[in-house]
Amino acid sequence: MLPLYLFFSSIKSLQYYLQKHIGTKLNVYEYLLMNSIVFFAVSLSILFYNLYHKKETYKNIQKLDSTHFIVLLFISLFSVASIFAFFTLGEYHTIPVFLTISKVMSALLIVAIGYFIFGEKLSFNQIIGIMFCIIGILFLYHK
Repeated sequence: MLPLYLFFSSIKSLQYYLQKHIGTKLNVYEYLLMNSIVFFAVSLSILFYNLYHKKETYKNIQKLDSTHFIVLLFISLFSVASIFAFFTLGEYHTIPVFLTISKVMSALLIVAIGYFIFGEKLSFNQIIGIMFCIIGILFLYHK
């Protein structure tokens, strides 16, 4: 299982490098279209496989209520927005700066969602960590 995880992790890290170079050939809308087509085909394949081979999948899907579907919709919208953000950041920054900004911003977004939507409490250490993240991004932007 570990080699499989390492393989997919390395593919995931190559995504930013490939986006930078694909961005010279495709604009953001063309990339989004290609990405969506591939994602749709893979998702349908997995769905049909699970529906055919695992009968409890259909029952589990029926258990979802409207709140779950709204959350899935927001996740999809954030995925599309992240593609636009990655292309925009990739055009203006080098790959190491781009990776740092994207990782820090995703961590800050998760903290904000946890605090404002789910009412999570922040410890003193977490607040200090958030401040260091913000200071780090400021250092990257103010060379």
